[in-house]
Amino acid sequence: MTEREPFGQAVRRAVSPTAIPALLAVPVALVAVFTLPAATRQSLGFSHADPTLVSAYTAHFVHLDAAHLGVNLAVYLIVAPVVYLTSALGKRERLFTVAFTAYLLAFPFVLSALNLALARNAVEFGFSGIAMALFGLLPLSLSAFASVRLDDDLDTSESPALFFIALAAIALVADPTDPRTVGIGVTAALAAMLYSGRVLGQLRLPGRSGMQRAADRAGDFELATVGSLLLVVVPLIAFGGSAPSTGVTNSYVHLLGFALGYVPAYVTVTVTEHSSPVGVDI
Repeated sequence: MTEREPFGQAVRRAVSPTAIPALLAVPVALVAVFTLPAATRQSLGFSHADPTLVSAYTAHFVHLDAAHLGVNLAVYLIVAPVVYLTSALGKRERLFTVAFTAYLLAFPFVLSALNLALARNAVEFGFSGIAMALFGLLPLSLSAFASVRLDDDLDTSESPALFFIALAAIALVADPTDPRTVGIGVTAALAAMLYSGRVLGQLRLPGRSGMQRAADRAGDFELATVGSLLLVVVPLIAFGGSAPSTGVTNSYVHLLGFALGYVPAYVTVTVTEHSSPVGVDI
């Protein structure tokens, strides 16, 4: 097992001084938008009957009631710091920066356009799709963190196991009475088991001294535990909570955000690493 610098020292070295202001800018913006008059916020929603390019973007930062805003803020505030910290410590801060920027600037348009595939008379509001996109990056950032801070035998190619765990939780929480979602959940759970079995088969079990060194690195185990728990906790918050008082929960955009947050990032990392003989961190 490779000797690693203490957790606190690694955090101070890896975390960018601009990261905290950038992460905090999002909840500040969401709260600021919520202070606008109700009529103004209503006008910023994305209407399926009368879609506009402006509302395709603005709708994702607008909430009509405090409960809806509170849930999305809660998801963001527990997910964003963990995803950023695991990315930074896993030597993937550049990936986080690119993905985070894309989620905020490009994903609103993408999610709104894909929402139009549902033929219904609705007006969309809320940050949940973007928050779930950030959650979608967690399997990748967590596996990168584990490979750098916990075990050299791990790498981001094992992240699908974590993705399928979260997908199984999402499917089973979203609608446990629907045979289709149950089927998706069971399939995802089986895929997670297959990937996890492959990962466990590749790991070298540490000896007693190696286990002691791992236990002595306070912070690494705790962060990995928190990140792993979020794979199940976030779906419970995003899909298991009550619908906003002003409408219904759009599980479709939640799932879209999660999938689109993970798959392009995973493909980018995989292609980049395998196209370079020495490997490139992104």
